[in-house]
Amino acid sequence: MSLLVDAINNSEDLYAGDLRYYFKQLFYSRGANNPYHNIRHSLDVFLKGYDAIKYYKYIPKTYARALLIACMLHDLNHSGRAGNDDINIELAIRGIKKCLSEEDSCYKDMICKWIKQTEFGPDGHVNKHPNFYGKILRDADLSQACSTAWIRLVVFGLAKEMQLPPATMLRMQADFLTKVKFESEWGKEKFTPLIAEKIKEAKD
Repeated sequence: MSLLVDAINNSEDLYAGDLRYYFKQLFYSRGANNPYHNIRHSLDVFLKGYDAIKYYKYIPKTYARALLIACMLHDLNHSGRAGNDDINIELAIRGIKKCLSEEDSCYKDMICKWIKQTEFGPDGHVNKHPNFYGKILRDADLSQACSTAWIRLVVFGLAKEMQLPPATMLRMQADFLTKVKFESEWGKEKFTPLIAEKIKEAKD
């Protein structure tokens, strides 16, 4: 099976239960077809979170489940308009509170707290002191900048959401990437080496 199917079905038994129910919530969410904050982005952040759980090994299965729900649904019902991060986070939290299953209701406060820690302002993340799980979620979200498809995703997709010409977004990338800082040990090891390559690629 594919990595995505394995992760959603929990084939490696890394967390409690499976996440098929939440995949359905994401699949039919408003924003699933946005230019950047879409289902592809959400599932990629989910897979990065899955990778982090394998990296750390010691994360309890219940917390691993809560983290993966947060990763999968962190942009639930995103408006498709970037620059209003506080509003889009509120949309995600409202959506999660409505769709969270009864068995997962005990994770609600944790999931909402971690998602709030992803809020991005003009000068970087608004919350300067994320906890362990918040760091993983933020790094998984930021890792999109390292994608091999970053021109399609960021230069065209995010530019459309920000209502900017792709050429303008491309010129902004080297400066933005210079300021990107991964905070978890997993993120630093996995993505920091890729940033220098992306800065050079953007400049070239």
